[in-house]
Amino acid sequence: MSVLLRIIDGPQAGASYELREGHRAVLGRGDRSDFHILDSWASRLHCAITYRPDGLIVEDLNTKNGTFVNGKQVDKARLPDGSLLQLGTTTVQVLVQPTRRTVVAAAALPLRGRAARVAATLAAAAVLLGGAAIAAFLVFGPRGHARPQGGHGVTWESPKSPRGWGLFGSASRGSVDITTEPPGATVFVDDEFRGQTPLPNLEVAAGEHSLRIQKAGYEVHRAPLSIGGRAPGPVHVVLKPAQRGSLSVTSKPDGASVHLDGEYKGKTPLTIEELEPGTYTLRLVKENFADWERTVTVATRECAMVDATLGRREVAYYEAELKKDPNNVSYHTEVAHLYLLEQKVEACMAHLAQAIEITSADRDTSRPGPYAARLQQMLAKIYNDDHFRYGDAAFVAKVQAAVDAMLAELAGRLPDSSFIHATAQTLYKRAGTSLREKAAAYQRKAKAQPTELSHYLTAAGFLLLAHEQASAEAVLRSACEANAADHRPYVALGRFYLGWKRRGVSGGREKAVQALNAALQRCKDEAAKEEIRRLLGDSTN
Repeated sequence: MSVLLRIIDGPQAGASYELREGHRAVLGRGDRSDFHILDSWASRLHCAITYRPDGLIVEDLNTKNGTFVNGKQVDKARLPDGSLLQLGTTTVQVLVQPTRRTVVAAAALPLRGRAARVAATLAAAAVLLGGAAIAAFLVFGPRGHARPQGGHGVTWESPKSPRGWGLFGSASRGSVDITTEPPGATVFVDDEFRGQTPLPNLEVAAGEHSLRIQKAGYEVHRAPLSIGGRAPGPVHVVLKPAQRGSLSVTSKPDGASVHLDGEYKGKTPLTIEELEPGTYTLRLVKENFADWERTVTVATRECAMVDATLGRREVAYYEAELKKDPNNVSYHTEVAHLYLLEQKVEACMAHLAQAIEITSADRDTSRPGPYAARLQQMLAKIYNDDHFRYGDAAFVAKVQAAVDAMLAELAGRLPDSSFIHATAQTLYKRAGTSLREKAAAYQRKAKAQPTELSHYLTAAGFLLLAHEQASAEAVLRSACEANAADHRPYVALGRFYLGWKRRGVSGGREKAVQALNAALQRCKDEAAKEEIRRLLGDSTN
């Protein structure tokens, strides 16, 4: 079962939102709201409606102008079927069974509850009997009119008569015409929504009331409304344009994104006009710089000036954050970019490799959500020297070779990773080449420089990415022959055969043990020996 939230008054009259049972909807003018209210009087996140098994609950989200249900301001309240919810100048009607309901017209004032049902029944009976005047008398009592009194409010006056009593013995109701300049203003009587101007013949009960008229871009008009017993007269209000201010924002460097109370407004330098006087939260965001946030006050008919100096996001900040959250791929990616800007290629590649490995293992703790797509985009920009420039042609070639080696090494360590395969394939396709072409290029380099181990290992990695298992094995064996005293090609060969073992290829276990024992005999670094022993343990399990 669903509930329909329909705007019946305001800038978006006619717009609606369907809320299903068990769900929650946030209403407001901000981008994060579920039902976007285009009303400058509404807050960015104005209120939330939760559809629980026991009914609808509305909760005000600490707004400036408040949330009103059927004319009463609430912090948290139930929403019966047909309720009118007021956010700024926007009125939303709640329809639990929208297919069977008729939406209240903006200028209509429905009678409520038992009185409405009885009155409607009596009125219908009177009309059937040919007594339209009797029907009107039964529902409303004798008709009256209103006029301004001394400029301080509105008084309704009618002849003093015993007939000045309506249905159920209460005081009679009067009608008052309410118009505004400009039209289209929202009218409240005793904080109860009554419609939008012009409002001819608005029925109001006898007695003292408060009148509130408001329209976006104008000051709120408030006045007492007294329904008494004298001469008639309409109510006409000339609304005063709201006295607003502006905000001028500059930054060093410029081009920072400006967010005011969470809403994106543009990039610096920027002047924001027509702001209501008050306090706002200003936040500036620019890539590679720390977010800048302050509270600013906008005064009537004044321009608040803000000149912000943005601080660069230092590598130390991300390194410190990674100690607390080591699997945050977004931090690894950003700090890799910063290292690249400082031309520290090795540190950059180390963080990119960690980011890819974490993503491949589905351990990313980035917020909001996984950072895989952003990581691939960053890798493409780095490899293709795209979007940003970080060095001359020679430095770009150095970085590209480092990326090749990094991906090839990951392919050797994690040959079954679909994410690494997909990342490499997409990257090199965009660069106008293929995995096989990259492998062939490094094989040619290895032939020209047989003692340069990195060429062999990179060629083998690309062959693995291209699913050329036999060719990869041959290249790794050649690396061991050409660099017989070095333990590293034997470790790479051992990892290759461990992949065979995992896939159930015959002889994989034995060949892995043989290659890793050869590596252990040649290794002189204790940390590297521990890794080789760990791999040997994997081969025997």
